[in-house]
Amino acid sequence: MIYTQIQREGIAANLLTQLEMTAKSNGFTEIDTEASITAKPFFESKGYQVNQKQNKSVKEVNSPNFVMKKTL
Repeated sequence: MIYTQIQREGIAANLLTQLEMTAKSNGFTEIDTEASITAKPFFESKGYQVNQKQNKSVKEVNSPNFVMKKTL
């Protein structure tokens, strides 16, 4: 969960960039993630593509979830 007071400040984007750079420098060629419906646009804007749509169940509540991948 991201607090509204700090949304759109670039914190997540900076963290993701650092993660991707570290992964690439350690020989990884791709990154996979599972994104919620609200996080999906963020990851798409960073070059991730949806590989699969699925439903996650937490405490008997179903939520759409997306398996996403980016080639580094």
